[in-house]
Amino acid sequence: MERKDFFKSACTYGLCGCFGMSFLTDNTILANSKIKKSEEKSDWRLDFMQDRYRDLIYILNDTVDKDTFIGVLKQLGAKCGEYFANKYKNDPEGFFAYIKSNWAESVDYDKEKGIVTVNEKVRDTCNCPFIRKKDAPAILCNCSLGTQKKIYESLFSRPVSVTLNKSILRGDERCSFTMQLL
Repeated sequence: MERKDFFKSACTYGLCGCFGMSFLTDNTILANSKIKKSEEKSDWRLDFMQDRYRDLIYILNDTVDKDTFIGVLKQLGAKCGEYFANKYKNDPEGFFAYIKSNWAESVDYDKEKGIVTVNEKVRDTCNCPFIRKKDAPAILCNCSLGTQKKIYESLFSRPVSVTLNKSILRGDERCSFTMQLL
């Protein structure tokens, strides 16, 4: 399947992320949000969107060649990373403080070596709001690699390489990344 045909088909059938996100207006969606069911009714559209996204990922994993699929996931991740890349451009310390207050247990930055290691908090679910628990193939972690690359290249205004050290979807207790400034 050609790349442009893949995107054309996905968007034609409403399977792209933009379609799923259109269901989420007026809702705050975070993978680890703790909304009390008694205070707020669960929106069926979130479950529906997560199920369709899971199905899309499994279908693509089974039908698209691996290199193409990884490339698409990294590009998708870069789109997710744009928000933080724009908000914290050239402000790594501000970004580190933000992620430590939300989902990172530790951020280690060795300025001399140009290495940043982020260890997320221990949890039982992927940080992506499109994923329910661990209900996705591990290849999806390439989306996170694209997100991290986009963010850290913006934080430091230079290219970075990103390594996934640990992953919830690969059976680890947390996700962990190392970014090497190039």
